[in-house]
This record gives sequence, structure tokens and C-alpha cells, in this order.
Amino acid sequence: MKTQNAYLPIEAIVNLLNAVDAKAKEKIFEEVFIGCDTNPLSREEKESVELAMNDFRKGETVSWTISK
Repeated sequence: MKTQNAYLPIEAIVNLLNAVDAKAKEKIFEEVFIGCDTNPLSREEKESVELAMNDFRKGETVSWTISK
């Protein structure tokens, strides 16, 4: 995918975000900040996932509720 740059004043972006509903903001956030990587996990990534899952199973994680 070809990358394009757009230069906008921050105020224009803030005004746009203030003007759209929550669903549109969520879609913008997903498109701008969330990438999709389909490459297989590296050994280090697999180890990190396993450590995190072990912490989760032991109840050693912090609960976080997303408020809307």
C-alpha cells in the first residue's frame, strides 16, 4: 500500500473529531493507529505471549474497564 502524507493543522483534526459520533471516532482510530501484521510470531513474541497468559491464569493481571 502506497503511503501518502497530509499536513493539517491540529485544530482541524480536533474539530473533525469533535464533529463526528463515537462510532466514526472508533473507525478513525482503528484505521490510523491499529496495524495488521500477518507475519508469524517470532520465538521472542511467542515467549512473551506465553508469559502473559501464565500471569493471566494466575490472576496476576490488572483489570481494566473501558468507559465510553
